[in-house]
Amino acid sequence: SDELVLPYFDLTTANPDSNVYMSFSWAYAKSDPTFSDEMLVLLSTDCGVNYNRVFYRTQSAFINESLW
Repeated sequence: SDELVLPYFDLTTANPDSNVYMSFSWAYAKSDPTFSDEMLVLLSTDCGVNYNRVFYRTQSAFINESLW
């Protein structure tokens, strides 16, 4: 299992109408047909005490999409 944890971002001064967003792209190649690959993006608004899943993809969705 791999993970990337980003530092704290203070968005308290962001304008509520500014539509803050995150985008990313990926490349995917299945390494082993017996593994079930998935990718999750979790967001915390309380410094990591609780997390909300905001993005989730599994195997075939990796092939059909590459940008979010």
